[in-house]
Amino acid sequence: MAHSDDHAAVAFVIILLVGLGLGLGSTVTYADIRKCFQQKKLGLMIGTWLHLLILPIVALTYSKIFSIKGNLFIGLILMASAPGAALSNLVTYKSNGDVSLSIVMSGASTFLCFGALPLLVYIYLGLVQPENVNVKIPYKSIANSLLILILPCGLGVTIRTYRPEYAKVTEKVGSYVGVLFLLIYVIYEGATSRYLFTRGFGIWWSSITLQPVGTLLGSFVAHILSLEVKQQRALAIETGTLSPAVIITLIQLSFSTQDAEEISIPSVLYTISMVWNSYLIILVYNAIDRYYGKHTDPNSIEISDSSSPPEEKANQFYRKL
Repeated sequence: MAHSDDHAAVAFVIILLVGLGLGLGSTVTYADIRKCFQQKKLGLMIGTWLHLLILPIVALTYSKIFSIKGNLFIGLILMASAPGAALSNLVTYKSNGDVSLSIVMSGASTFLCFGALPLLVYIYLGLVQPENVNVKIPYKSIANSLLILILPCGLGVTIRTYRPEYAKVTEKVGSYVGVLFLLIYVIYEGATSRYLFTRGFGIWWSSITLQPVGTLLGSFVAHILSLEVKQQRALAIETGTLSPAVIITLIQLSFSTQDAEEISIPSVLYTISMVWNSYLIILVYNAIDRYYGKHTDPNSIEISDSSSPPEEKANQFYRKL
């Protein structure tokens, strides 16, 4: 997806987002969405803003450690300033997190991007490298991303609310289609971006660790705020999981073809690493659930329902800390 006329990659992304949106929307109801605004205001507010506050600072720190300059610096800062991605909803679902909160945070984050992205560009590029302040913000692309996220999710939520008997089908079909096209997209990116292998360790490390570092920092903040475990997971995953599509579009609109290829390197590396990073995050959270499911001391934690799932036992364990 290094070129603006790469229609195949765009098609993969659209099908991916529609599939994930429909599948994950089918796991929640309108009552769950309302609950996010009524009872989870703190998690929603912090989760929407947190990645915009944390990840650009992480990227700036990496640039100092590895002496990343010029076009690669621009690309890294832009990638760290991206809105949340729909993939965070899938990772949250597979990690036994709060899916409804994740969906609302992703939508709010994308909407917030209309104002936050120009501000972040000005702060981190306009002040650090003033010659780059005239970056064009792809408002149309951001709006399209918001629609592609909201419409399929809305359809899925409607099905779950009014036709729950069909929700399991749309959940499985949508999720499977989304995952399939995610794999196709990553393989496509790897096969068409061989120039990446000529780059140094610093830009590779900085790009592929943005997601896990963001998730770890988000988890720390959520734990400090004493949110419920499901909300902690949704917030942590939302903090680290960004949308490269918006940034790649921004790069194509703002820079010459020659510069765009180099500036897009952090975004492409981030995109390729999203698969194994997301899978690792899911493995870690599921391992935590299995551990607390097997090692919870029934004498130290009062379980009101012996059939409570492992993640609920973990939740009760955290409350005792």
